Amino acid sequence: MLKINYPDSDLQIIQHDRHHHEHPAIRKRMTILALHSQDIIGEQLGQLAAAAHNTVYALLRYYRDGGLKNVYQYDKHKPVSQLEEYSEQIVGCVRNLLIES
Repeated sequence: MLKINYPDSDLQIIQHDRHHHEHPAIRKRMTILALHSQDIIGEQLGQLAAAAHNTVYALLRYYRDGGLKNVYQYDKHKPVSQLEEYSEQIVGCVRNLLIES
């Protein structure tokens, strides 16, 4: 497990946001960091935070490499449909069908 020294300013933000951030994924990340800052590591950290080992380790690397700025980035993969470029035409066709019926 990574050894990270957390600045006091970050610890205050982590403690606050683990309970009060509006996004559940960020609250979970902050919980992981809070537990890790208290020297809870390995399997116990994953169990207490209800997170897989790979998730915990990836988050710790994000924090180590970029601080809280990296932790706050929530880029959940959102695939784009191949039909996206035709969305206006599809909506128009559906409207026409509804108007005709």
